Amino acid sequence: MRGVNRWDLDEAAPDVPVMLNDFGLHTLVVNSKALELAGITKDHPDLKPEEGVMERDPATGEPNGRFFEWSSHHLVGNHCPPVSDEEIEASILRVQRALNAQGAASHADIVGRGVERIFLGVSRERCMEIYERMAREGRLTARVSLHINPCVDGVESYDSILRALDEMKLPEFRDPNWVQARTVKIFGDQGLWLRPREDRPDGEGRSVFPGVTGKEQEQELRRTIVELHRRGWQVCIHALGGRTIDTACEAYIEAQQRYPRERPRHFVIHGDDMTEAAAKRMGRFGIGCSPQPIAANIVAGMNAPRMTAGEELFNRGAYMKAGCWISGGSDSPCFDFNWRSGVQFAVTRTTAAGQAIRPDLAMSLEDAIRMYTIHGAYQEHMEHVRGSIETGKLADFQVLGRDIFTCPAGEIGQIPVDMTICGGRVVYQV
Repeated sequence: MRGVNRWDLDEAAPDVPVMLNDFGLHTLVVNSKALELAGITKDHPDLKPEEGVMERDPATGEPNGRFFEWSSHHLVGNHCPPVSDEEIEASILRVQRALNAQGAASHADIVGRGVERIFLGVSRERCMEIYERMAREGRLTARVSLHINPCVDGVESYDSILRALDEMKLPEFRDPNWVQARTVKIFGDQGLWLRPREDRPDGEGRSVFPGVTGKEQEQELRRTIVELHRRGWQVCIHALGGRTIDTACEAYIEAQQRYPRERPRHFVIHGDDMTEAAAKRMGRFGIGCSPQPIAANIVAGMNAPRMTAGEELFNRGAYMKAGCWISGGSDSPCFDFNWRSGVQFAVTRTTAAGQAIRPDLAMSLEDAIRMYTIHGAYQEHMEHVRGSIETGKLADFQVLGRDIFTCPAGEIGQIPVDMTICGGRVVYQV
């Protein structure tokens, strides 16, 4: 079975440019008209590994319209008209209302130079100013922590990331309870950069950071993290594979030892190839992990044979007991906003297709709820004002249509949200 290519799209739309993203956003497919407008021909040079992949037809060498990873998406995105400020505002409101309908009163969003000209610029650097203006106008219905992806044209490297940060101008955030931007998000891998083991002594995959060898890539990634920490940023990294997780965490530890500061709370995003040993080391140094429990409904059975943890994949209850703080997310738009579905998988280890994945490794319901509440606030350095219902905290909470503590575990994902309150204001009600 093959993926859709330019010639498939040409049959439907030969005369207008077309581009489609897959559900995970890592793959872009465009038609011949889009390639023409972008000036991409058979003579276009191959990309460096850190620039992504432009796939070619093996027989003719012609670009087939398929691009892998965001850095390569810029080849087309740089020629697309960006959406207007008004369209971005409308998108923010639409997404926040959808979040409210699932009980959310706060969320994270990625913005910055690294996504400046992909996805029609909907997450470009200017979004920071738009969010801040909407907050001052009282138009937001959920609080937001902005994760800045600062690399130039999507290329993850020390020089690219630091150059973009030097050129970037943050707006003045008047009320960090509504909008804050203290976190830099980088990508360490986009597939799986896996640890060595007996059947793969050199590991598997590669980092998106430049380097001919894995060691060179590790060095580039580590010095980038250390410098971001030195500049005072909280750092989070897209890390699926175990080698990415280990490299990033060792860099976090080195950064804190060289430039100590109180509770930087660096973390890894996804952390699919976590192990209890890795979680224990992360916990010792205050490093967290932000996975998406709902994603396991799709990827658990697929990824388990390749991961270091094997069939103990996604053993997040054990990671929390090992001292690593775990904050649950959705990875939307790849997966659903419904956090109750994520809790359901965490406490049943049963996928939407009915496949049981080591149910003996299920989390307690209390820990699964903490993942999505107080631990999320902790990740954002906001646990003193939100994440739990306590006197003196912001009035952010939701009312569920059933008691989650007495509902059968296999029905938790179906629990309706009756009402969502943000800052004491009802932002959603059935």
